[in-house]
Amino acid sequence: MDNIISKMKYELGDLKYQLMVSKEENNQIKDRIKNLNKQNQALQDLNIQINEQAIKNKPDNNANSRMVFKLEKEVSELREFVKLQDNKITDMYEENQKLTNRLYSNEKLQGCRYAFSLIPNDEEGNKFVEQMKLYFNYESYDFVKRGQNLDPKKLGKGETWKTYENGQPLDKSKNIRIYINKKKEGK
Repeated sequence: MDNIISKMKYELGDLKYQLMVSKEENNQIKDRIKNLNKQNQALQDLNIQINEQAIKNKPDNNANSRMVFKLEKEVSELREFVKLQDNKITDMYEENQKLTNRLYSNEKLQGCRYAFSLIPNDEEGNKFVEQMKLYFNYESYDFVKRGQNLDPKKLGKGETWKTYENGQPLDKSKNIRIYINKKKEGK
């Protein structure tokens, strides 16, 4: 059981780390795109200036045309680069959303609904449960303690398992089972 909890904690930590790294990369790419947009605007302004100068200086029209062509090519390449970066950001955002959804969903939890079982219903087992309650996060989860495995020595006259089909009391059980349920939003 400790292995499963450790594995779940490790996976949760790994997912949180991946989410943090994705957010940092996303912010870096956004900053690069802002800088590229500024450079693109500066090149467009320069292009306009060169076009205006080319109109004024007709004798040097051929050199200006080559310069304008070169600048237009550069602007076109920068636009393609910005488009690629935008696609990367979109892909990273979608991956970030998937990681976030996976982090906060219960899909990764498999198996039984209870977190602990076969805890002896004796002094040592009850100390263990009380120790867990001290550090338990009641804001996000519900902690439910139930009986498990009827103890024939503790049953009264005429009592059988059929008497307790819908759940058995702790005082008639050999073991304790702990259910940890995630609280629903809005509670």
